[in-house]
Amino acid sequence: MLYIYFLGEFERQIACQFNIKEYKRMEIEKLKKIVDDLKISSTIKQLFLTDRTLCGVCKLLISQIQHRALTVKIMARAFCNIYITLSTWTLSHFCEDVININLPILEYIVENSNILDPELACSVLLQNGRCYYSKPALTWKSQIPSISQMKIPQVTYNPNAKPLKILHLTDFHITPDYEVGGVENCGYPLCCKKGLGNPLFSSKAGIWGDYNCDIPLWLFGNTMFHLNRTHKDIDLVYFTGDIIDHTVWKSSVEENSKLIYFTYRTLFDTFPNKLILPVIGNHESTPLNVYAPNHQGIEEAGLSTQWLYTLLSKLWKPWLPNESLKTVKKQGYYSYSVNPKLKIISLNNNICSNFNWWVLYNTTFFNEQLEFLSNELAEAEENGQFAHIITHMPVGNKECIEPWEVNYNSIVKR
Repeated sequence: MLYIYFLGEFERQIACQFNIKEYKRMEIEKLKKIVDDLKISSTIKQLFLTDRTLCGVCKLLISQIQHRALTVKIMARAFCNIYITLSTWTLSHFCEDVININLPILEYIVENSNILDPELACSVLLQNGRCYYSKPALTWKSQIPSISQMKIPQVTYNPNAKPLKILHLTDFHITPDYEVGGVENCGYPLCCKKGLGNPLFSSKAGIWGDYNCDIPLWLFGNTMFHLNRTHKDIDLVYFTGDIIDHTVWKSSVEENSKLIYFTYRTLFDTFPNKLILPVIGNHESTPLNVYAPNHQGIEEAGLSTQWLYTLLSKLWKPWLPNESLKTVKKQGYYSYSVNPKLKIISLNNNICSNFNWWVLYNTTFFNEQLEFLSNELAEAEENGQFAHIITHMPVGNKECIEPWEVNYNSIVKR
């Protein structure tokens, strides 16, 4: 009976880590089997009374993977099955599909990373103060230009001047195969898709969308044309990313590319005379959240993200000069001076996400963006410009790993 209590505490901590506030308890025999398959039963017994159970289990699992006592696939399948059960989904092949998309990257990292160890991996993956270890890969500092005297841009007040009007768009999450009348409660993370779910046990999806679903193509198109028709005085548009829907178990370069092209073509056609300044979302890559360093071995293994940067450098050409497109092609970031008083700095900070598996391989490859930000802000200050920094992910909510959070804040606050 005591071991069952241990398992329940382990289950509770997983639900807390995944931010599942109300969860369905797993069948105890099923949970026992998962724990036995992972070879962590003794660890759970030792740590059950502390709030570090998940941390201890995490470190043990990473150690077992590195010593070939456990495979990445077995571990991923176990935690995915726990997650979908706690989330009360009723799907069947979701875990296998998600694992198959991510597995080549995870296996490459395990085989080739020079920084991967249990303490680093669990500090990154859990993002939890009770499981943090001060590793060199997490504590490095970016170079910040020194300043002799802070320069504050001067603004002359003109009551007759027209304010700059900016339209901010974000997180479209378009479902190209949205089905009107489709199943809106299908047992998957995303519904209302053709052929998904049993229509006998669910209400039907409406023509303009559903709470359990992402949006249909026509809702996106109609919304953009409505905005253009009713807000003729817009000066520029910020689009901060996330085009692809939440079909994370089926994403591919081909399908993502088609939808990304469609979206930017629609924006161009809808706002033909407006400046659009885009940002990459975490859903644009495949797999979700995964942005790779520019390394030859990664390219040769077919795991590079360069396809996305190259595509966007072409699609963003109507709005950005060649100098900006050079850095888009490198890592999806750029700067653009709207006028002598305002500079926009667009960063691809999805790269620093703790769910970007590549930060277990290298935590410094995004430093080029941090140095770029530092130099661009210093230049703006020297020229008397204000700066807007636009990103997809917010800063300060533990979605990014420590080197980005600490260095970014140091650069902005200097």
